[in-house]
Amino acid sequence: MRYHLTYRVESVFPASTGFGIAGIFVVKHISPAVFGLFVDVPPLVIEGIAMILIAVLGADLALTVSGLTELVKKMEKWVQNSTAEWKLLIR
Repeated sequence: MRYHLTYRVESVFPASTGFGIAGIFVVKHISPAVFGLFVDVPPLVIEGIAMILIAVLGADLALTVSGLTELVKKMEKWVQNSTAEWKLLIR
C-alpha cells in the first residue's frame, strides 16, 4: 500500500514551516513587547484584571453549558416526535 508521502510532504511542509517561522517571530519580537507593557503595572492591578477575566470566562462557560443543555433537550424532543411520525407512516 502506498502512503503518498510526497503529497503529504508537499502539502504539510509549507504550513508547518510557516507556523514555525511565525512562532519564532512571536517569541523574539511580540512577546517581549507585550511583557514590557506590564513592567510598571502593580501586581494588585494585574490580579484584579485576572479575576475579572476569570469571572467573564465562568459566565461564558455557564451560558454555553446552559445553551447546550437546551439544545440537547430540543433535539431529544425532535427525535421523539420524528420517530413517532415515522412509526405512524410505516403502519
